[in-house]
Amino acid sequence: MWRSLGSITPTLTWQLFDIPTFSDTFRVTYGGDIARANTFAYLRQYLSSDIVTKSIRLYPKPQQEVIELSIPSSLRDTGQVLCYLGAMKFPARRFRYQLPDTNWTLTIEEWL
Repeated sequence: MWRSLGSITPTLTWQLFDIPTFSDTFRVTYGGDIARANTFAYLRQYLSSDIVTKSIRLYPKPQQEVIELSIPSSLRDTGQVLCYLGAMKFPARRFRYQLPDTNWTLTIEEWL
């Protein structure tokens, strides 16, 4: 069963999804004008006020995508982990020139 964590329009600064999660499996849906998108998004976990995980790249596409982001077991075992997901848009460049872009949305759902 999938539970929505919300939707954002990625920007050039980090944005957090409002709902915390403890899941490792997520479904990503892209919306908006993705055919003309010349950007990708970085997605990472915020495990506490000062701990973040390695970022993964998400490229907008028409298909839904299932991804795995596991909380480190040493932190999960403490039971004190409150995890939020954050995303940031990053422009694509070709020969050092930034390509024109369009707005698109990123919707994340967690597997319960």
